[in-house]
Amino acid sequence: MTMSVLESASKTPSIRKVIVTSSSAAATQLTLDEAHDLTPDSWNDTAVKLAWSGEPQPYMIYAASKTQAEKEIWKFVSEQKPHFVVNTVLPDFVCGPPLSTEQQGYPTSIGLFKMIWDGQPGEVGWYLLQGQWMIDAGDMARLHVAALIHPDAKSERIFGYGHRKTWTEWIKLLKQWYPDRKFPQPMPHESVDLSNVTARPNAEYYLKWLHGKGFKPMDESIQETIESFPKD
Repeated sequence: MTMSVLESASKTPSIRKVIVTSSSAAATQLTLDEAHDLTPDSWNDTAVKLAWSGEPQPYMIYAASKTQAEKEIWKFVSEQKPHFVVNTVLPDFVCGPPLSTEQQGYPTSIGLFKMIWDGQPGEVGWYLLQGQWMIDAGDMARLHVAALIHPDAKSERIFGYGHRKTWTEWIKLLKQWYPDRKFPQPMPHESVDLSNVTARPNAEYYLKWLHGKGFKPMDESIQETIESFPKD
């Protein structure tokens, strides 16, 4: 599907840039509780290996699909040398009010967060994800726009990594903000993503160039998301 877009763009001389939404899953190998550099040269080859191992976990299939799709993008750019510029944007956990929930409910990331808001226990989906980085949905959209119109954004992987997050921290904030509401207990020993995202400053530069501000503070993004949830 990704390649069909690039092939179609190749037949359209007026196209100057193509921006592809990739994923943090294409770069990170879920190395938690361990300091390491996450760079534009990082790939989740572990997921690809596990996805083809015969009995992969669903997440590994997803991560492998993102990894292999993006690798094919850059292979296409290297070999075909298209007349247009290609940039990819790699978001981690996206937080922010959805545009609509009427058709398919809440998007994946916010759907997991809403489980916590609804008090669902750790045995359900949100418990499967531990430490990550997060980015506000508005900032994620702005990075796509900047990737499209900034004159220096060329053949770049733009990392949408705003702030480190853990469910433990988020549930603590929820209990502080809404003391009369019941929330599930976080996992007892939640792992933390300690990656040093080397390209994060470049993403923040694009936000400031386009919007005049860096990454939206995490607590503001959380509160705006909660405001979109139906209240009891």
